[in-house]
Amino acid sequence: MSKVLVAYFSATGTTGMAATALADAAGADLYEIQPEVPYTNDDLNWRNEQSRSSVEMKDDFAFKNPTKGVRIPTKKSDGYLSKDGCKCSGYS
Repeated sequence: MSKVLVAYFSATGTTGMAATALADAAGADLYEIQPEVPYTNDDLNWRNEQSRSSVEMKDDFAFKNPTKGVRIPTKKSDGYLSKDGCKCSGYS
């Protein structure tokens, strides 16, 4: 297990491709953050102000609580240190 972790969220796959390339280049472990309820194509329609992604972009609570609705890794491991020094518990 690497001491470097690339954690990412990718609703459409674009960020996932970039995160994979970054993890490969850095020799890092890769972890995909997945929402509890997967996004549909209608959810991702940014042209519709009532779509899930549009509503979430305007939701201050979602930005202040980025793990709301996200499955948090639970497997115990050596842990990772984030940029701000917070220790993460690992990932499954």
